[in-house]
Amino acid sequence: MQIRKATLSDLYQVSSIEAVSHTTPWSLGDFTSELQRPDAEFWLICDENNRVQGYIIFRLILNECYLINITVADGRRRRGIGSLLMQHMIIRAGGRGCDRIVLDVRRDNAAALAFYEEWGFEPAGGPGLSGSYVMTKNI
Repeated sequence: MQIRKATLSDLYQVSSIEAVSHTTPWSLGDFTSELQRPDAEFWLICDENNRVQGYIIFRLILNECYLINITVADGRRRRGIGSLLMQHMIIRAGGRGCDRIVLDVRRDNAAALAFYEEWGFEPAGGPGLSGSYVMTKNI
């Protein structure tokens, strides 16, 4: 497995994973926009044949890191891929002077809630976007 930055040519694979992983998937345009944002980091984890197995998008703003999207390909979940991506984000964010990570997670996404709790994220005390919780982790 290799973690590397995403490129425009990767976005079709990313969009395919997104489409089968989420009830309201991001569009190709959404991914393109994130790839072009100067405050965003967009990383992939690929197998030995350069097939995307998962991705993470986060924004580094001042001393905070905002986790925007983390997704692992169907059939590849529960194999540590999400943890490798999370660890990569924490290292990158800490290296850029961030001391906190913030995310929104849907209240009905039990698997994601459990994953974030395992990583030490805690509720931030208020509702997030519609139907979500805000969670934070100090790094």
